Amino acid sequence: MTADLSCQELVEMLNDYLEEEKSHQILQTMSAHLSDCPGCQTALDHLRVSIELTRSAKVAALDPVVRQRLLDEFRRITG
Repeated sequence: MTADLSCQELVEMLNDYLEEEKSHQILQTMSAHLSDCPGCQTALDHLRVSIELTRSAKVAALDPVVRQRLLDEFRRITG
């Protein structure tokens, strides 16, 4: 990966960024990009909100069919 990071590349690695699952150099590159790119910072903010909402959701309250669809979709988009 080059020192330059496209918005698409960064957005695809936001989970890794939050979990610090990349090398120190890549995390620094991502931090620099985020500090200069309001669009990517917004995407990161939205991901953080989504994570918090997901954590606070009551799984038992979900209809089992809806829960399964959500899990299937999550698995599809995360590979």
